[in-house]
Amino acid sequence: IEQFGCLADYLVINISSQNTPGLRALQNENELKNLLSSIRKVCNKISCDNQQDSTRKSPLIFLKVAPDLDENEIKSISSIIRQPNTKIDGLIISNTTIERMNTLKNTQYRNETGGLSGRPLKEKALKTLRLFRSYTQGFFFIVSF
Repeated sequence: IEQFGCLADYLVINISSQNTPGLRALQNENELKNLLSSIRKVCNKISCDNQQDSTRKSPLIFLKVAPDLDENEIKSISSIIRQPNTKIDGLIISNTTIERMNTLKNTQYRNETGGLSGRPLKEKALKTLRLFRSYTQGFFFIVSF
């Protein structure tokens, strides 16, 4: 944030990668509060004096979350990201899933580790998107794929 804050329109905090051990733990309430409050403090200190737009002080902060969150986790995250000291500007929903759906036709890939994306993830990602949209009440940019 300190290095690229004055160069970027937005920065993405990705706490959803299933391939980075322990990263998804940052989606838990206390860890997320600590992370976002630290980010907010750094953003509040940024001064972009050389910017053409003098009204802009720091980049927008987007949070990328996993589709594997349950409704209680989504509700908690939605509450956290609306607080002044942990506020973000938008959400990116969703990364790949660690779940292996029964609808997967190729049994060879059902036991594979790593992230699953594409058509099998569609319903899960849409459900996550709808829940976040409901709990954030339209106060955030939401990017979904």
